[in-house]
Amino acid sequence: MKKLLTILIMIFVVLLCVGKIYAAPFLVCDSAVENVGASYQIVEDGNVIYEGTMEADGSFLIDLSAISVGTHIITARAFVLWGGYIYSDFSDPFEFTRPSGVVAPSVIQLVP
Repeated sequence: MKKLLTILIMIFVVLLCVGKIYAAPFLVCDSAVENVGASYQIVEDGNVIYEGTMEADGSFLIDLSAISVGTHIITARAFVLWGGYIYSDFSDPFEFTRPSGVVAPSVIQLVP
């Protein structure tokens, strides 16, 4: 009985932790009903780097892997075209530093 209870608890914990997990360098916006049908704008250091349409559930995912080395500030905002462009306020700034000197491994092998 104790073993069965332990197994059930472990299964519960695994099911509790299941969800979408993204590795860096992605910028992710969770789905939101108020975003459905809207477009969005991603701004890096004051320059618009991406504009697109929200997914069907109101979310988006942007790959930031092409960003240059250094410190950057990313903000986002939604907009709709309704007799003209109506923009939301910018998000809180997301500040991060992309490190330099990242080198891919040169020798990878399987050891039996």
